[in-house]
Amino acid sequence: MPADRSSPIPATVADPDYARPLAVGECLGLLQRLAMLPDPRDRRGRRHPLASVLAVSAAAVAAGARSVTAIAEWATDAPWPTDPGRAGRAP
Repeated sequence: MPADRSSPIPATVADPDYARPLAVGECLGLLQRLAMLPDPRDRRGRRHPLASVLAVSAAAVAAGARSVTAIAEWATDAPWPTDPGRAGRAP
């Protein structure tokens, strides 16, 4: 069924050639996609890369966090390192 004219979904999505499955090499991972976003924060205030902050936030929300405080608590309580600079190292 084609998308309605008022639908925000482009009509090209209905084209079978356009909607083919992606090959593994064509599909970027979440961190790679997030790393493409420009960081609007001031350089002096950056402690962690934006992609890392967004990835941890997405994981926390997927785990049920509903506020910034809940995201921070989830990241603090995570059983694995959520700080990419410390990954694989003892605290």
